[in-house]
Amino acid sequence: MAALANLQENNLETIYVIWLDASVNDLEENIKAQQSIRSIINHLIVFQTAIDCEQYINQTSRDDRILLIVSGRLGQEIVPRIHQCRQIFSIYVYCMNKARNDEWAKHFQKIKGVVIDLNSLLKQIQLDQSKRIENKVDEPLAINISNLNNFIDKSTKELNGEFLHSQLLIDCLLRMKPNLTDKNELINLCQKFYENNPKELSLVREFEQNYSSNQAVWWYTRDSFVYRLLNKALRVQNIDLLFLFRFFIRDIEVQLKQYQCSSLVRVYRGQLMSTDELDQLKIKIEDLSTELWLEIFAYLKIRQQFNAFFGLNKRLNQTLLSYRTHISWRNNDEDAQHLLAHVLPYMTHPKNVTGLRLENTKRIDFNYYGNLFDFPRLKALFLHRLNITEDLHSIIQRNSTYLRYLYISQTISCNKLLMHKFLETILSLQNLQTCSLRLRLCMTPLRIKISSKSSIKNLRLMGTSEICTTDRLIKLLEYLPQLQSLHIIANQFSFISTKSTENEICTVALSNFILNINELTVPFIQLADFIISVMPFIQELKVVCRTAMQNLNYLNIHDWIKFVKSSPNLKNVTFDVHRGNEIDEQKWNNRCQMLIKNMNLNHVTLRIGK
Repeated sequence: MAALANLQENNLETIYVIWLDASVNDLEENIKAQQSIRSIINHLIVFQTAIDCEQYINQTSRDDRILLIVSGRLGQEIVPRIHQCRQIFSIYVYCMNKARNDEWAKHFQKIKGVVIDLNSLLKQIQLDQSKRIENKVDEPLAINISNLNNFIDKSTKELNGEFLHSQLLIDCLLRMKPNLTDKNELINLCQKFYENNPKELSLVREFEQNYSSNQAVWWYTRDSFVYRLLNKALRVQNIDLLFLFRFFIRDIEVQLKQYQCSSLVRVYRGQLMSTDELDQLKIKIEDLSTELWLEIFAYLKIRQQFNAFFGLNKRLNQTLLSYRTHISWRNNDEDAQHLLAHVLPYMTHPKNVTGLRLENTKRIDFNYYGNLFDFPRLKALFLHRLNITEDLHSIIQRNSTYLRYLYISQTISCNKLLMHKFLETILSLQNLQTCSLRLRLCMTPLRIKISSKSSIKNLRLMGTSEICTTDRLIKLLEYLPQLQSLHIIANQFSFISTKSTENEICTVALSNFILNINELTVPFIQLADFIISVMPFIQELKVVCRTAMQNLNYLNIHDWIKFVKSSPNLKNVTFDVHRGNEIDEQKWNNRCQMLIKNMNLNHVTLRIGK
């Protein structure tokens, strides 16, 4: 009971309202206004002298927030002395002569208004308070940074005592079994604390009558006394109040575990920081682990990283220059220029870079800057909208020893001789596993000279407006004996030979083939024969046609059965097509059902349709 009585005497919320006016308790209008103010911000304290008011402000916690209402005469006396106090976040001058008080008030940034009408004052306070609640403005930033990396093999005396205390406290509260009186004790406290605040009392009654354990998170995220009281109690480690909240904290933990995300979700929260809080963060910055800094850097562009953190201390400089694992250079913008001027020339561990993306860098002189791109352990390379030049080709050759993933989505220009040379380099990479190339890069006559076969296992050829010809595709496959998955995106798939002589058919141990084309212009039986001849071990097949089918020729059951019986390893087929208006819907559905049924009888799973 003593603890409960002690709690009732304190402000359990973070925000105070202090009203300083010689007649604050003398005029009936002011006494009624106090009730209205408490409905907006519960904790109101009134003073009639500047000395008492200033003394009270100075003894409040620096983490509390004070909204000050002051008369014009007393405002001129006290505002210059308390304006810089961290606790003061807003000042309203309530006076009888607005013009005279505007003159001195304009020199103080925290003065939000000079008003002569009480209703206007209340409306302004209500509006500003609503904005603060919505945007979490003026909410103290609770900082407790502990170097978890250094916790191993240390005694409790050497560790951050405040951190350990807070963790042990929460752990104890969660382990304690709640009883029926927990909620009643909290309700009694809140009813006493909000006895002059009808709005908040109605929420307390609602909580008393309707709260259940499966509503804990809903109540915590609601704008109510629960959020404000619990947050302050956690921040200042108010053990007496946290003890009363133990049933609620336990319910929150249960709900958070129940609805825990199965995968990583990135969320954001804005927070204003005072100068004092920023200084505290700078002091504690050395205790942040390297892993946490890398997480922070992941949210920022290179230029933002260096502008914000480079030069603060040697450790951060080393982290920025040593632990970079991915370089992205796009459009020759400010970030790219910052990369050239401040990052690449000073990188201490270029071997840590495993990913490089170059996009639309045609205005960069690779002949001049090429020596900066030296990443001996590069594993992933992305190229988009580039002029393929000798200098760029040289950079790729120099950084390709450990390259496992290569993505070339679009090339702006490239002469045929260099294109052959570029393709030779790609096919000769000994560790390359996955490769995405522009289709036209591989559809030119191939006269490739490489000492050994390619190690590529997954190949994607992209060209939505280009034609993929089978003879050149077969020629390319000769260099890919380890290929397991092939994905082609093209306008058409053509069997028209580009040479006067017949093609030699090669076979590959391909298990997965995806063909995504705009229009099916060849008979199904011809496509099936090609797949059987070139990919005899195929297990997964997907054909996507981006335009509507105009007839049922591709749904011929006899042709499909012949194809399946000639492909003994085939297990799954996806035929991603849709019916054109020329085909009767019932006929289409009947044919699809019959075909699926026959495929099932041959132990092949067939899916048809978008």
